[in-house]
Amino acid sequence: MSSSRLPAKALADVNGAPLLSHCVARCRDANVGTVVIATSDHEEDDAIELLGKNIGVPVFRGSLCNVIERFHTLAKQYQAKYVVRVSGDSPFIDPQLIRTAVQLAKAKASDLVSNVVTRTFPKGQSVEVLSRDTLVRLDGISLSEYDKEHVTSCIYANPSDFRILSFESGGSFGDIQLSVDTANDLECARRIAIKMTSNQISWRDLVTLRRSVCG
Repeated sequence: MSSSRLPAKALADVNGAPLLSHCVARCRDANVGTVVIATSDHEEDDAIELLGKNIGVPVFRGSLCNVIERFHTLAKQYQAKYVVRVSGDSPFIDPQLIRTAVQLAKAKASDLVSNVVTRTFPKGQSVEVLSRDTLVRLDGISLSEYDKEHVTSCIYANPSDFRILSFESGGSFGDIQLSVDTANDLECARRIAIKMTSNQISWRDLVTLRRSVCG
């Protein structure tokens, strides 16, 4: 709720439903495990917890700024071998990208599977899969406040110290905006959502749809 660029965007209406609920629905459609909303324990995020209850999704609450600790504690509570990280401002995340990332994590030994090592997918289509062992390691070392908040920044900054598995789109779509960071993004998301006919629409089809309704 405390987003600096677009406060309370998680609950902003997108075609009759809160923005965050669109993200949750598409994560559920990936069908790779339990979907959990991981928010902060600050009072303003009580509204996020209420949303979770209303849509039947468990909510885990932890530190606002130390997101690594939040993720690590969540992984312990759910006894998760892997944690998939999807930003809540990604209402159109492609379920197939989540499935691909999880399949790669299970098939190959890695600390992090990511499609943003080199950004070739649109913004709002970012997926990261961290092993629980990686979260234990990150939560146990001395990190800057920035790294604690951004979870994987330390890994990207130290590629020789971590096993990073990257996957790319095969094209150059990194400048296309499908996440919601600004009021203009929110208006575009509303136009896209009105035209969507299925949560299973691929990210490539979303790119085409965005171009047709948002310019």
